[in-house]
Amino acid sequence: MAYYGEDIPKLIGGPLVVGWLIGIVPFFIRFGTHRSTSVNGQVVSSSSIEYVALSAGAVVVVIGVIALVAAFRQDDRRLARIALAASVLLLGVFHLVRGVGIF
Repeated sequence: MAYYGEDIPKLIGGPLVVGWLIGIVPFFIRFGTHRSTSVNGQVVSSSSIEYVALSAGAVVVVIGVIALVAAFRQDDRRLARIALAASVLLLGVFHLVRGVGIF
Protein backbone atom coordinates (compact mmCIF):
# COMPACT_ATOMS: atom_id res chain seq x y z
CA MET A 1 0.00 0.00 0.00
CA ALA A 2 1.40 3.38 -0.96
CA TYR A 3 1.45 6.16 1.61
CA TYR A 4 0.00 9.45 0.50
CA GLY A 5 0.10 12.83 2.22
CA GLU A 6 -3.43 12.60 3.57
CA ASP A 7 -2.58 9.37 5.41
CA ILE A 8 0.27 10.89 7.42
CA PRO A 9 -1.88 12.61 10.11
CA LYS A 10 -3.80 9.37 10.63
CA LEU A 11 -0.56 7.43 10.98
CA ILE A 12 1.19 9.84 13.34
CA GLY A 13 -1.65 10.76 15.69
CA GLY A 14 -1.80 13.43 18.37
CA PRO A 15 0.16 11.78 21.19
CA LEU A 16 3.18 11.15 19.00
CA VAL A 17 3.27 14.77 17.84
CA VAL A 18 3.02 15.94 21.45
CA GLY A 19 5.80 13.52 22.41
CA TRP A 20 8.09 14.84 19.68
CA LEU A 21 7.35 18.46 20.57
CA ILE A 22 8.08 17.89 24.24
CA GLY A 23 11.16 15.88 23.26
CA ILE A 24 12.56 18.74 21.21
CA VAL A 25 12.33 21.29 24.05
CA PRO A 26 15.41 20.06 26.03
CA PHE A 27 17.62 20.62 22.98
CA PHE A 28 16.89 24.35 23.24
CA ILE A 29 16.17 25.00 26.93
CA ARG A 30 18.67 23.94 29.56
CA PHE A 31 18.45 24.27 33.30
CA GLY A 32 20.49 22.20 35.69
CA THR A 33 23.34 21.93 38.15
CA HIS A 34 26.92 20.79 37.89
CA ARG A 35 29.17 19.93 40.82
CA SER A 36 32.80 18.96 40.80
CA THR A 37 35.30 18.28 43.58
CA SER A 38 38.99 19.04 43.17
CA VAL A 39 41.88 17.79 45.27
CA ASN A 40 45.28 19.39 44.66
CA GLY A 41 44.03 20.83 41.38
CA GLN A 42 42.77 17.46 40.08
CA VAL A 43 39.06 16.86 39.57
CA VAL A 44 38.21 13.74 41.56
CA SER A 45 34.44 13.70 41.18
CA SER A 46 31.90 15.39 38.97
CA SER A 47 28.14 15.18 38.71
CA SER A 48 25.44 17.04 36.84
CA ILE A 49 21.67 17.02 36.61
CA GLU A 50 19.72 18.60 33.76
CA TYR A 51 16.22 19.25 35.11
CA VAL A 52 14.52 20.12 31.81
CA ALA A 53 15.88 17.02 30.08
CA LEU A 54 14.99 14.82 33.04
CA SER A 55 11.39 16.01 33.34
CA ALA A 56 10.73 16.15 29.60
CA GLY A 57 12.33 12.74 29.17
CA ALA A 58 10.04 11.21 31.79
CA VAL A 59 6.94 12.64 30.11
CA VAL A 60 8.08 11.55 26.65
CA VAL A 61 8.86 8.01 27.86
CA VAL A 62 5.32 7.70 29.24
CA ILE A 63 3.86 8.98 25.95
CA GLY A 64 6.13 6.61 24.00
CA VAL A 65 5.09 3.57 26.05
CA ILE A 66 1.40 4.42 25.66
CA ALA A 67 1.86 4.93 21.91
CA LEU A 68 3.82 1.67 21.60
CA VAL A 69 1.12 -0.32 23.38
CA ALA A 70 -1.51 1.27 21.17
CA ALA A 71 0.59 0.53 18.06
CA PHE A 72 0.77 -3.17 18.90
CA ARG A 73 -3.02 -3.26 19.18
CA GLN A 74 -3.54 -1.76 15.70
CA ASP A 75 -3.93 -3.93 12.65
CA ASP A 76 -3.56 -1.20 10.04
CA ARG A 77 0.08 -0.23 9.30
CA ARG A 78 1.33 -1.81 12.50
CA LEU A 79 5.04 -1.70 11.64
CA ALA A 80 4.99 2.01 10.78
CA ARG A 81 3.10 2.84 13.97
CA ILE A 82 5.52 0.77 16.07
CA ALA A 83 8.51 2.51 14.47
CA LEU A 84 7.07 5.98 15.14
CA ALA A 85 6.18 5.10 18.74
CA ALA A 86 9.63 3.60 19.29
CA SER A 87 11.25 6.81 18.03
CA VAL A 88 9.36 8.82 20.64
CA LEU A 89 10.29 6.30 23.33
CA LEU A 90 13.98 6.42 22.38
CA LEU A 91 13.93 10.22 22.39
CA GLY A 92 12.57 10.13 25.94
CA VAL A 93 15.18 7.60 27.08
CA PHE A 94 17.91 9.76 25.53
CA HIS A 95 16.77 12.78 27.53
CA LEU A 96 16.49 10.75 30.74
CA VAL A 97 20.05 9.53 30.34
CA ARG A 98 21.26 13.03 29.46
CA GLY A 99 19.30 14.48 32.39
CA VAL A 100 21.11 12.38 34.97
CA GLY A 101 24.46 13.40 33.52
CA ILE A 102 25.63 10.23 31.82
CA PHE A 103 26.43 12.20 28.67
